[in-house]
Amino acid sequence: MRRATWCNDPLNPQAIVERDSSALASQQSSVLSMPAAPEQPWIVRREGIERGVVSEHRFTSQLLDNERDIFLYRHPRVGTADVPMLVQFDGELHADVLRTTTVLDNLIADGRIPPMVAVFVGNVDRGEELPCNADFVRMLATELLPWAITELGIETRRDLTVANGVSYGGLASMYAGLMAPETFGLVASQSGSFWWKPNPMEQSSVMGVCDEYQWLPKKAAEWERADIRIWMEAGSLEGRGHRDGIPTLLDSNRHMRNVLVAKGYDVSYREYDGGHDYACWRDSQADALTYFLGDR
Repeated sequence: MRRATWCNDPLNPQAIVERDSSALASQQSSVLSMPAAPEQPWIVRREGIERGVVSEHRFTSQLLDNERDIFLYRHPRVGTADVPMLVQFDGELHADVLRTTTVLDNLIADGRIPPMVAVFVGNVDRGEELPCNADFVRMLATELLPWAITELGIETRRDLTVANGVSYGGLASMYAGLMAPETFGLVASQSGSFWWKPNPMEQSSVMGVCDEYQWLPKKAAEWERADIRIWMEAGSLEGRGHRDGIPTLLDSNRHMRNVLVAKGYDVSYREYDGGHDYACWRDSQADALTYFLGDR
């Protein structure tokens, strides 16, 4: 009920408009940036630079028996062999909300990363597919990416393929790398929901029988180490708990990092000054890409 009287700032020209997958509804939020906030140069559309071409497709999965929107990005200077590829979840947000194509165009124009392609994966059932769904990862590795590579007319390698996502998408990218390292050699997680467990709201639990929260960190500690490189970030303001007994997102990201480091993974971890917010993630995705694909 505390949100009932919230409204957008009518005098603030900076806003993020998030539309749902049906495009019939939207949620708008005003962006508040304090004077000392870091600049966000990569999200600003520039004139006079080469831009990648984005095509929209409807993809059918035999494995999942469903259809989804897929958006393919291809920079005009991309070659055919050893092409870096970004696989981004919540693909319908790639343009207006995350501004990923603008970020890619700017990074490539400045020589920070090589010309590349991207696969923006639209959602069918976000809450079912993104949180540690083995069938979803199998669909990506065996159906979607082989199709996308053919459509884009390129060849790539696992050590040039970046899986990235925010929130549940960050959880999905980490799970994809751990489950299918032969496909996803590079994993970026922005505020990944590592607090998650199966049946997180206890909707069908038998009394006294339930999974523990932070399911993926526990599994990562048990599984054989995968050959992947990892970049993670979480916000310093993501330490607020939503319900008693559920680890905060910040604590669960720190725990995931500690498990991975103890297991011997190559992990880059940082905490930014902000919360669970697209206004932070849209620019910092550039840092993940330059870490993986730039001149280290």
